[in-house]
Amino acid sequence: MNDKSSDTFEAQVAAGLKELAAADPLLVERIQGTVAGLPDRGRPAVRRLVGARAMLRLAAAIAVVAIVAGTLQLVVLRPAGPGGPTIGPTESASTAPTSPSRPVAPGTQCGATAAFGGPIVAPPLPSPTARETAPTWSARAASFALASIAVSPDGQLLAIASAADSSNTAQLWAADGSKLATLADGGAAVTCLAWSPDSLLLASASHTGDVRLWDRRGQLVRTLHGTDPVFSLAWSPDGDVLATGAIHFPAPTATGLAPLPGVVRLWGRDGSLNRTLGTQGTGGKFLNLAWSPDGSMLVAGAGDYKVWRADGTQVGVLQTGGSPAWAMAWSPDGRALAIGDESGVLQIVAPDGTIRSVSSFEGDVNAVSYSPDGASLAVGHGSIVSVVKATDGRTALWSVAAVAASTIWSIDGRKLLISAADGLTLVGAGGAPSSTLTGCPGNVSAFSWDGAVVVAATDAGWLCSWPSPGT
Repeated sequence: MNDKSSDTFEAQVAAGLKELAAADPLLVERIQGTVAGLPDRGRPAVRRLVGARAMLRLAAAIAVVAIVAGTLQLVVLRPAGPGGPTIGPTESASTAPTSPSRPVAPGTQCGATAAFGGPIVAPPLPSPTARETAPTWSARAASFALASIAVSPDGQLLAIASAADSSNTAQLWAADGSKLATLADGGAAVTCLAWSPDSLLLASASHTGDVRLWDRRGQLVRTLHGTDPVFSLAWSPDGDVLATGAIHFPAPTATGLAPLPGVVRLWGRDGSLNRTLGTQGTGGKFLNLAWSPDGSMLVAGAGDYKVWRADGTQVGVLQTGGSPAWAMAWSPDGRALAIGDESGVLQIVAPDGTIRSVSSFEGDVNAVSYSPDGASLAVGHGSIVSVVKATDGRTALWSVAAVAASTIWSIDGRKLLISAADGLTLVGAGGAPSSTLTGCPGNVSAFSWDGAVVVAATDAGWLCSWPSPGT
């Protein structure tokens, strides 16, 4: 495309957004910032597919609606025959940053491991010796996509929530596949689910800023009131404190770019607010939150990361800005954290902020997970999961192509459960599959493995359970 056509494209974008500026300048600036931040390789595809001013205005309107709902994704208009254009994700090799409408970012202790969608790049195929296992039970939980799943620590109960743009309710199920209750969350989209360590309370968060606590029967126990959309939840290991991660958005009358800070609140189990902490900038998309394994420290962040002791005293600053870091995880011994960002950089840092190693990966680093013994680190980048030495974050041990970046380690730390084209696959060193879990309609959007059973939710609204694959 020549420079003149490029200038025309930019002019059409500006025209398409101009009318929106009078309504809310901040939203328009955020849309423009998102477009400006797209990789250069993605712009030609957008220019080819989007040409008319009317289509640009429609795309801008879609972006505004997505931002308001907290579900911004890169969308394009593509021909769909006589019926007109359809809306869908770009089909180029690059993908947009994962949005809050999908499961919460890895590292956040909110429900189960999240399976983030991406392009399928030669996913591992079952070998002739791989065992295929059908679900013990499966049920159509909803007519829309399910986005998250939280299994109670005792393994007896499951909580599920839909994508933010599908429905505003969560559900409570028994481990045998019977539905127990629908959790009405005040009409707001449920963004996060997390069980207390003793399995007695389920916390659900929403865009309204309220966090609701439910008992095992699905009865509301109490509401923790807030004003900012909550994106993450983390119970302390002893279950005495619930940390909530929210993002503060400016009032509708605000002008200019806003920092969109993170707001971390520490609540007592009885509903009392103990203290409020904060980070500087989130970008408005997510806020990671996780307690150290022993519960002595709490980390939170998105663009910048901070660590506090349980009493609110700051321990260190891990990151002060730059590319948003979706991926974050504590080492099992609590002496280090792995943080991966959208530019493909992975840092291993101490809680006080001391950098131990820096390495780079091809594609966004959007998931990290330590092996149970802390010796290895699974790094999800693009559609690849690479296992590296945890000491330096760069010495490659093996890698495997996957549909999604997030993984769950087997208890012995020798294998990984990953999302594959036809379900879930257990892979070992070199990516060799040993077991495949199939038979659940739709693509896996979230899954959990507690060592006894595997439970998964799909984008077709199905909930399925399998016996633990052999390790």
